[in-house]
Amino acid sequence: MGYIEDKKIYLEFLNMLRSNDLFSTTTRGVTRKTDTFAAVGGAETFTLTETTALNVLSVKQNGTTLEFGYDYTFTYNTTENITDIVVSKVLIAVDAITVQFDYGASDKINIMFSKEKLSLEDYPRIAFKIVSPRTDNGGFGNVNKTAMNLQIDIYDPDQVELIEYGDALRKIIIDNYIALYYLSQIKPLNTTDLGQMPFGEDLIYKRALEIVSINNYEIN
Repeated sequence: MGYIEDKKIYLEFLNMLRSNDLFSTTTRGVTRKTDTFAAVGGAETFTLTETTALNVLSVKQNGTTLEFGYDYTFTYNTTENITDIVVSKVLIAVDAITVQFDYGASDKINIMFSKEKLSLEDYPRIAFKIVSPRTDNGGFGNVNKTAMNLQIDIYDPDQVELIEYGDALRKIIIDNYIALYYLSQIKPLNTTDLGQMPFGEDLIYKRALEIVSINNYEIN
């Protein structure tokens, strides 16, 4: 039986947001790197050379891009850094596996909002969470169909930049309509008006995009 697991949804969606360059690597404060491995053969696990990997942009076999969920998955440590690439596709000894990823001590794109004490230099930031999942009968027998809503919040002290990030985020969601493994058919739903919150003598502006993923099935 395939169950809907929030943690897997969160981590894959986080990886997508970080990997689509909504914020540049400079803005995020991360470094981009490519590791190359020589396959031994069969299904294999490859350990990244950096212990603070935050997201993986691509995994390639001899230059051909592999698909997350179908050809490979990640393993994480206790701080949610990616440690290993687990390739389920059968490899042969001459295969070259290349992994492009970002690493760093922290990131400005995160699951929900950071509880740490922030300064103005820590913005812009993005936080997201699952909101109001709705499960209905999905067919005969023990079949569930769930619509998952996610809310993505963007914070920025610059109003114009915030609007630009919002436009770019909407494009990313549309372009990744069927690109995710754990969520099916993601679409933009609602965008909130521009809001603001006091931040010392300054203001932080906020905008939220709600998206929906439909037809997520659990079948026994």
